[in-house]
Amino acid sequence: MSVWYIIDGCNLIERQSRVFDCSRRQALHYLSNLIVYEKPEGSLRNKLTVIIDGQPGISGPGYQADIRFTSGRTADEEIVETVKNSENPSRIIVVTDDKPLRRSVRKKGARFKSTSDFTKKLFKKKSIPVKNSKDKKISDQEAEKINKELRKKWLRKKE
Repeated sequence: MSVWYIIDGCNLIERQSRVFDCSRRQALHYLSNLIVYEKPEGSLRNKLTVIIDGQPGISGPGYQADIRFTSGRTADEEIVETVKNSENPSRIIVVTDDKPLRRSVRKKGARFKSTSDFTKKLFKKKSIPVKNSKDKKISDQEAEKINKELRKKWLRKKE
């Protein structure tokens, strides 16, 4: 049975701000590259879509993953509508920490996963820490080490 992961993109980026500590445009590119290279959806039969508030022109083109911009409505509205129009909503897993969105998709028959659970799966090959609370801080050295590792992976630069 194939699964379709629908990611509330802005929610994931905001909630995992320690990992995506950059502009929204850069974070989308990083997320797109991670999805392409790490394949968090598992099987090739599974599908993964990131839904983002806004228009592509605002955030920039060139994403390698399936990223949809909502232009004119919220990502939450788009996600609920996508689940509602799906032939088999029970095969959809929405990745979000937004409680009202979780309730809405669950009513329509879809499942959900938290952003931290999804990010753990996304970073399963390397132990990159995931922020669990807003008041937790890391040192500048740790931040630079993480940024250096991410630049190597995503930008394919040697440092």
